[in-house]
Amino acid sequence: VHHSTPPSFLIHARDDKVVNLGSSRLYFDACEAHGVRSTFVELYSGGHPFVTKPKAWVPAKSAALAWLCAIVLTPVSGTRGELRHNPELSRTCEPRLAGAGGGAG
Repeated sequence: VHHSTPPSFLIHARDDKVVNLGSSRLYFDACEAHGVRSTFVELYSGGHPFVTKPKAWVPAKSAALAWLCAIVLTPVSGTRGELRHNPELSRTCEPRLAGAGGGAG
């Protein structure tokens, strides 16, 4: 991890028997230490393939979508609060775009 590492979204279930939860925590801590925009979501349960378990998948999907929308609409450095927008993700973030006063382009 270094200062130019891209933004990172980590999601990990506490009961994952395949990948140690500590590995995700270490990566997240390294991102934080290097100023990399990052989010770590720790699920109470869900195991390793949490996407196959609806109770774990729903909050994971919501957190991932919120993170993507936050990345899509980020202030551009050196501007007066203007938003940088990635049109490829506009349909995914339309509700947020409408609330932020942004457009589809």
